[in-house]
Amino acid sequence: MSLNTQRRQQPSPAPRVHTPPRQAPAARAGQPLARGPLVQGQVSGFSPTSKIAPQERQRMERLMPTIADAAKRHGVDPKQVAAHVFQESRGKNYLNHSPAQGGHALPTDRGLVGLNEKGRMGDFEKAMGEKFGRHATGNQRPMPEREQIDFLAKSLAEGQRKHGSLNEASREWHRGPGGRNDALGMKYQRELQGHIQNLFPSGQFPQVTPPASTQPPQRDGFAPPAQRPLVALA
Repeated sequence: MSLNTQRRQQPSPAPRVHTPPRQAPAARAGQPLARGPLVQGQVSGFSPTSKIAPQERQRMERLMPTIADAAKRHGVDPKQVAAHVFQESRGKNYLNHSPAQGGHALPTDRGLVGLNEKGRMGDFEKAMGEKFGRHATGNQRPMPEREQIDFLAKSLAEGQRKHGSLNEASREWHRGPGGRNDALGMKYQRELQGHIQNLFPSGQFPQVTPPASTQPPQRDGFAPPAQRPLVALA
């Protein structure tokens, strides 16, 4: 058999198959609500302008670790989440927002983020598995704070993925899908932007670190004295 015949009889190499790169799923889509007490942490660099009253500053500073956690979980700007909380409640978890309760909004609105039956209350109740609105018989306790903030951040993230704009998601939170681009929706967006400027005049969200008790100091690779093992003396 000639060399040319051997070459013709050799099997040809298998065709190369192109495998497209795997697409990552939408970031943080469908996460359940975070549950439990407010996230604790040390807040530094929070210096709002004088337009933020001292008691409002204290209330908002208390919520900053939870806001930072929720924003990170769902992939949205924490400044925008904080602006929503400030706009809706000034950081106070109202039973309702009527003037009789010290609120500044509609009596049907409740909690930190202004939930009501005409808006997102039903979605929040479904996520929580319990009723909090006007028709919740005997349920007059305040709504859990961490869950409200996480629900807000989750809703904003879903709106941002849908519309490609966090501002548009904010307007939809306030006005619903049909009114997000109307005059009241645009007014709400301007109010949020004003709050961001007053809460964060530096343009940066404050730094949040875990409490010192959860971060034992270490130096030169050695554990703190209280954690060093006891050594028996000879």
